[in-house]
Amino acid sequence: MITLFEHYKPIARIILSPTASKAEHRAATEFQRVIRQMSGAELVITTTEPVDTPGVYIGRAASESEVDLSETRLGFDGYLIKVTGQRLILMGRRGYSALYAVYHVLERHLGCGFFEEGDQIPQRASGSIEDMETYCKPRF
Repeated sequence: MITLFEHYKPIARIILSPTASKAEHRAATEFQRVIRQMSGAELVITTTEPVDTPGVYIGRAASESEVDLSETRLGFDGYLIKVTGQRLILMGRRGYSALYAVYHVLERHLGCGFFEEGDQIPQRASGSIEDMETYCKPRF
């Protein structure tokens, strides 16, 4: 299980690859924005590995050897969400697939809603996500 924030204070850091795409940067800033609205906690975005701190690895920040990013597994633009220990991995076959993974986590695991009329973001003092591994292969 990873704890993202606790008692309105940031616990995790958002990790990007030094060569992250614009789409991966967008995914990181969107995750940061929603967590800030949810709790007031500002998760730091960095390109360095955290030491003894939980990490949210967006896009190519995580090692591809840890996951199966094959087209067979994910299709053209599928994505992966994996929580193991103090790591949350949000990545996919394309740079923009990381944004799909971010919204998946925010909606299904943190209770957010994103609608044409506006975002619905619950207020929380703490936020954690249980260990899991989810591969999503969009049908379109």
